[in-house]
Amino acid sequence: MFTVERLSDGSVKIYGVLAIPRVSRNQIFYPPEELERAVKKLGGREIPIYLEHIDVQNAVGKARLVWNPELMRVEFEGVVTDPDVAKKIADGVIQHVSLGADYEVLEPMNGYQKVKG
Repeated sequence: MFTVERLSDGSVKIYGVLAIPRVSRNQIFYPPEELERAVKKLGGREIPIYLEHIDVQNAVGKARLVWNPELMRVEFEGVVTDPDVAKKIADGVIQHVSLGADYEVLEPMNGYQKVKG
């Protein structure tokens, strides 16, 4: 879930929690130190928001990620500018976000795969 704020130009501002250290549905473990490292590597740069993890030509907005060390989670704040997607978010049709992650290595760990790099 995320919080939505409608903007006067028809876009929406969204913010919330993007990722926590956990095992994902595809059995990959994202440890806190790797999540933190990934966010810090971005250096505050904006990243594209995609609909359904699709390529750059289908970006619907931009976001910034922040590592919250107290709660050990990745938080985000972004703006969705695509009018159709913004309306679906504002109307509650789209209610979730998902992290599309790239990594260098998957290491075996207790029956899971652990992200590294």
